[in-house]
Amino acid sequence: MEQNKQLSIVIPTYNRADFLDYSLEVHIPLLEKYNIQIFISDNASTDNTREIVSKWMKEYKFLSYYQNETNIGPDANFEKALKLPDTEYIWLLSDTYQIPDDGISYLLSTIEKSGQD
Repeated sequence: MEQNKQLSIVIPTYNRADFLDYSLEVHIPLLEKYNIQIFISDNASTDNTREIVSKWMKEYKFLSYYQNETNIGPDANFEKALKLPDTEYIWLLSDTYQIPDDGISYLLSTIEKSGQD
């Protein structure tokens, strides 16, 4: 089972472990249908973000975690997160945003159609 080369999800976060835990619980079932990678860019959280991500990494092999040594600010963390994937498209996702159930299939279909033009 290979990772999806078209789309990755990046989630920058800072001290929002509860939101992130819920986000991963909701999104992993949607993303695993398509082997879409998830990249978490942790801006030096002091809560249990690392433990939450470690728990989900055991469930989903296409989940990667990166933690900044110091807090570099939200904009720099967003920029860093966007540089992690090597896919054609990247979806920057807030740790509180919820992708609609048909959102991934709709987006991949749109990507496929745009490649045919």
